[in-house]
Amino acid sequence: MKTKKVTDIQSQLSETELSIIESKPDKDVIKEFVFALDDFSEKADIKNPNAHRSYVYALCEKTEEGLVPFYIGEGKGTRVWSHEFETADQIKLLEEELTEENRLDELEERKQRLKEKIKRIDEIKNRNGKIVKYIIKWGMTSKEAFMAESALINLLQIGGLNFDSNSNAILTNIVKGHQSEAEKQTGTTAARTVEDFCEEFAKEPLFFEELQKENVKALLININSGYPECLKFDKGKGREKAIRDTVCGNWSLADPNYLDKLGIEYVFATVRARIVGIYRIKEVGGKKFHNMYECVGDNSEYPRGEDTVPFRNGDYEDAKIVVEVANRKGKKPSQLVLSDMPSAFRERFIKEKDPAAAFQKCLNRKYMILEDVPASDPNKSLFNDYMYRRIIHTQEWVKKRKLEKQKERDKAIADGKTKNLPDPEKTTDNIFGSGNPIRYIER
Repeated sequence: MKTKKVTDIQSQLSETELSIIESKPDKDVIKEFVFALDDFSEKADIKNPNAHRSYVYALCEKTEEGLVPFYIGEGKGTRVWSHEFETADQIKLLEEELTEENRLDELEERKQRLKEKIKRIDEIKNRNGKIVKYIIKWGMTSKEAFMAESALINLLQIGGLNFDSNSNAILTNIVKGHQSEAEKQTGTTAARTVEDFCEEFAKEPLFFEELQKENVKALLININSGYPECLKFDKGKGREKAIRDTVCGNWSLADPNYLDKLGIEYVFATVRARIVGIYRIKEVGGKKFHNMYECVGDNSEYPRGEDTVPFRNGDYEDAKIVVEVANRKGKKPSQLVLSDMPSAFRERFIKEKDPAAAFQKCLNRKYMILEDVPASDPNKSLFNDYMYRRIIHTQEWVKKRKLEKQKERDKAIADGKTKNLPDPEKTTDNIFGSGNPIRYIER
């Protein structure tokens, strides 16, 4: 997510950090990593953009049995890579940071830990072993990272722990901890290797205005609330299917006929406007968009079953109830009114301002049958490049929209209005706006 110039970022790095970047064979990956951390930190706290640059990491040895963690650390910028350099450079970087943060009382203990770490790394390298770098938590202040590092070290020093995922010693926590301010922009708190971190978060943004120039007609659907359920599936085909199942429906599409006229062919699944899946809409019965109750009966392609995200099964069960009630009353599903439904079904609409209208909106919800984009699709390579990039408005668009809002505000004030005035300062590069999970691309 490179929204700053390289020179701007490099001006913030120490000479030691720059030497680490330039001397590594994967220096482009490291640069992207640093860019992403800085960019998310700036968005987390605009007034203090450098406050949330810290992260906690683990160094693990990859063995036949799995990953064995041997070092937990916290730092900023290139710290996770610094362990491969000689002690002098690491201690220099450590002294700079602890002096700046007035934490010199930790220096001697940390020097000793560095020496032990280097000894272990040399042993691993001598037997041609592999070291895997994990970012466990990021987007924190220095103090938050220090406390998280301390907690993890305490945990790993408990004797007799078993982290074998095939054993019964698997965490039963439903929530994977609290998100930092920067993590909230990604929708997840999961630990990642540095390679996965860069793949998912460190790509340059896609500008919505540029997408409009491409010959790609797509729905953009934010699945922020459903994405955590998808992460419960193992990375790979299981998770990819969960994302596809999540984005297929059910959606309140204001005018599906209009979308048909636009020739919408694809769906982009996004999380905080970051693309996590791209699919092609499959026509069934000559239609791309179907009412939810149409998923009941002969249509077996709507996702349901044990390997489906839980709320998709819930949508299907709701559709079954609608069809059952319609059949019993001799009506079409679209002709039902709220009073036709069982009391348990009606209860969910009671708190709505207009329960009857809310129920009709529910009946009109649509879903799509989606398939992976085949290799023969002319946009396949383009879509491969789009994955994990964040779609935003250009700064030119933001400036133009701010001016428009300022004119709207001035006119409202001139007309004597004092409440609910347009606020130009709330204009951002967010393509979705407040509360709207769906957008579409058209020329």
